[in-house]
Amino acid sequence: MKGSPKVKTALDELLAAEMGAINTYFVNAKLLENWGYRKLGAKMYEESMAEMRHAEQMVNRIIYFEGIPNLNKLGRVKTGATVPEQFHTAHELETTQCARLIETITLCRTEGDDGTRLVLEPMVAAGEETIDWLETQLSLIESLGETNYLAQQLGV
Repeated sequence: MKGSPKVKTALDELLAAEMGAINTYFVNAKLLENWGYRKLGAKMYEESMAEMRHAEQMVNRIIYFEGIPNLNKLGRVKTGATVPEQFHTAHELETTQCARLIETITLCRTEGDDGTRLVLEPMVAAGEETIDWLETQLSLIESLGETNYLAQQLGV
């Protein structure tokens, strides 16, 4: 199936952003583990794997449209030098990607592509869940203080 050229272009852009998110979360996970914050490292690693599953769904959809996914084009990888910096960066990443997803879902409706819309809608919900988690963590850091918050993140 050929599909809408506009939807295919949007999927290419979403895929590039997902590839950047995979790497951002992966590097942050490894940094957190190295710093001794294993709980946070495990959470960021799982976020990296969730982004990988999203990328896989986009790759599958691009191939369904008889396209060739471009995995060489990466969204910007932003790592943080501190835990709060990582959370702020991830928050920006997720809010930007959710906005892109919503725009693409709207495009899918306009182009009559319910299949792609149905693939993308759960990604918005997953992104919103991550945004909520990040906002909670940032609020906890603010109310408890960074040192007290981080003391609770040690171990597995």
